[in-house]
Amino acid sequence: MTALASQSPAAPPAGTPVHAPAGPALPVTFSRLGRSFGTGPTSHQVLRDINFEVSPGEVLAILGSSGCGKSTLLRAAAGLDAASTGEVLINGTAVRGIDDRCAVAFQEPRLLPWQTLQANIAMGLPKGTSAKHGKAKVAELLELVELADFAKHRPRAVSGGMAQRASLARALARTPECSCSMNPSAPWTR
Repeated sequence: MTALASQSPAAPPAGTPVHAPAGPALPVTFSRLGRSFGTGPTSHQVLRDINFEVSPGEVLAILGSSGCGKSTLLRAAAGLDAASTGEVLINGTAVRGIDDRCAVAFQEPRLLPWQTLQANIAMGLPKGTSAKHGKAKVAELLELVELADFAKHRPRAVSGGMAQRASLARALARTPECSCSMNPSAPWTR
């Protein structure tokens, strides 16, 4: 399962309390989206003419068999992969390359093994976040994903589910306007 959610806007400006109210969520639109891999007779079309909108605040789950294009669709939304045809729009503006408005929690945690969970989560904070507000935001996220007692642990010292929850917290650290989670139920296994 893969999920796409249109969430609150980017992190508050420096000096704003971490618990400041979030602004409006943004719509995400897929318009005539297509993606093929390879060329000529070996070309493999994964997505073709995908058209739908995720409304502000909506959570959408995409179900399908392995290899049907779920992750490819979300990678296009985040700007991690370019569509062969069509486009993805966030709040009416096209996604062109890696897009700061969107965050991704991958199927694998992809944590840096030499960093603590706390430091891995802090890597998701927006540039320019003050040390004080960054520390408070990371503490809030550790509580949210029930890892506060493991903040100083390295990824190899926690379970796979705990590492996945740390990855989710890192994706949420900059308070993205859109978040994509590949296999979103995995982080909550204990």
